[in-house]
Amino acid sequence: RAHEGAAAAPGPLLEPLPATWRPRAALTEDGAIVLGRSDDPARQRQFDAVLRPGSDRGLLAVGGAGSGKTALARWIAGAAREHGVRVVEVPRDSEGAWDALEAAASHPPEVFVADDADALLSRFPAEYGQAAGEKLEAIVRDAGATGTTVVLTAARLAGAIGRIADVMPRRAVLALPAVHDHTAAGADRESFDARRPAGRAVLDGFETQLALPPDEPAPGDDVADALWRPAAPVTGLVLRAASRRAEALAAEWEPGVRVVALADLAPGASLDAAGEGRPVAIVGEADEWQRQYALLQAVRGRGDLVIGSDCPSELRTLAGERDLPPYARPRAARAWLVAPGRAPRRVVLP
Repeated sequence: RAHEGAAAAPGPLLEPLPATWRPRAALTEDGAIVLGRSDDPARQRQFDAVLRPGSDRGLLAVGGAGSGKTALARWIAGAAREHGVRVVEVPRDSEGAWDALEAAASHPPEVFVADDADALLSRFPAEYGQAAGEKLEAIVRDAGATGTTVVLTAARLAGAIGRIADVMPRRAVLALPAVHDHTAAGADRESFDARRPAGRAVLDGFETQLALPPDEPAPGDDVADALWRPAAPVTGLVLRAASRRAEALAAEWEPGVRVVALADLAPGASLDAAGEGRPVAIVGEADEWQRQYALLQAVRGRGDLVIGSDCPSELRTLAGERDLPPYARPRAARAWLVAPGRAPRRVVLP
């Protein structure tokens, strides 16, 4: 009673890790990103776990839904970007993800972040999924030479992600539904906790409460792509439902560009007959172009060829392209532009 209201004396053990935690500063004085607060009971100490862009090769976070892996990816990307570090963050849409993988492979960034990498690869069709997995694996394996710090998150270590996980130098294991998932992710069986809160991970062998990003919406992926318009003197378009598409394109492009349905041209028609002195866009089905092969060759010699994303085989048969083009969503007004001497690129049609 004499000491009622007095603060309790400190006990022999440190306070447990908090359920949520934010550091005072996202970066340390030497430029390392603060990942979270780690607990080392054996030495009775708690310390900040960090990631050093440019010197650390990478970090793989494995966790189930709601475990906090997406928050970790957002935290690292945001902290790095805010302090002037060049970041490539893979968006969730497949077209943007393909472009991000291409960009990171061609011009390696200081930090590369891919959230839900296993789900990302599974969203691609088989051929593109395999190619995307190979690109991602190359980025990870080359990280030491390029100076890139790779941050991946995944729910399961299967397929390409399983191979990639074997070469990732550090791993954070968050909440997983079963003990066998926990051990398969690389953590000790004794550290499994079915009630592990969001953001609590086993990192470098220590219980760690990962940093919580600011309360702000995640960056959106829905960036409107600019509509493509013919610029060459003549452009051949290989599209399904060509007659209907020709009418829609004419409404968008004329009078600056003359749009012609290939079905309306007589067999053996010349480009001079089609153009009337203006840039011309000739729209036809694949089989119509095969019947007008001489006209197709003339178009390829003097202008551009545009092939709809739902006609991928025509890239080989009509354009002679053997390499896999950039991923384009089918039936979404996407197409590939094949210009003379250049690799195909994705464009968006009206």
